[in-house]
Amino acid sequence: MGFGERVTSDPLGAACACIVWLPVAAWLVWMIHWMVSGDIDPVFGFLSLIVAVGLGVMTVSPPMPGMGPLIFLATVGSMVMFPFIRLSMSRRELASIDIDLMNRCHDALESKPENVGALLKMAEALYARGQPFHAIALGEKALLGMPKNLFRGEHQMVSAWKLRMKSRTAPPYSKCQYCGHANPLNEYKCERCNRPFLIDMVRGRSGGGAIGVKLTGAWVTCIIAFLGIPYASQLGRQSPGLAIGLIGVQIVIVLYVAYALFIKGGQHQKT
Repeated sequence: MGFGERVTSDPLGAACACIVWLPVAAWLVWMIHWMVSGDIDPVFGFLSLIVAVGLGVMTVSPPMPGMGPLIFLATVGSMVMFPFIRLSMSRRELASIDIDLMNRCHDALESKPENVGALLKMAEALYARGQPFHAIALGEKALLGMPKNLFRGEHQMVSAWKLRMKSRTAPPYSKCQYCGHANPLNEYKCERCNRPFLIDMVRGRSGGGAIGVKLTGAWVTCIIAFLGIPYASQLGRQSPGLAIGLIGVQIVIVLYVAYALFIKGGQHQKT
């Protein structure tokens, strides 16, 4: 069917076939930028580029008549998700930085428990990760007996934290996730099992930052399952070998996305 005939028989599909390359182009630019800047895994970014081009091709040449607008909506829907994906990635990166800082502080405190600087840095990381009462308790423990004229900024920081939390009630203790022991808020490791329970607690709360990325993986999987594989199956009437190859590539993409986001990502959160 020529383009003129398609405009006459399916004007909406023809319009989508022309417009779809605008979101696809933006998709490609964003993904390449994130890959170059190191914000996303190169393999995942390359697979996303393939999906973007594939959606554009399927919109121009849909597997079944009338599916062009639906594929176009899938492409636009993917674009709408990008800001949320970027925000999720940024939050996860910030959480990773804070957790790494807490690990280094923990190592420093293991070799020198009276390390005031390490306690204060851990307190700041805890406050940034949404644990204000633990931050206040550790900050007060670090500054106990420290002259205000020498630690003026640190005293002011902890006082500001306390002022912001004035209307909230601090929990009486913090339970270790591993042995269940109730620890005082100013302890950075469990009194019973010696696990760095505060780091484990922050790591668990920060795991939510990966939800947006996992949703992206699920979205890509649905696109392949409901659009990519049917499209490849339609090509099987003309070229069975090409259809089998395309379906195989798509299955590999789905398996890699599942591994990268759910298995490898889960292992990363536990380490």
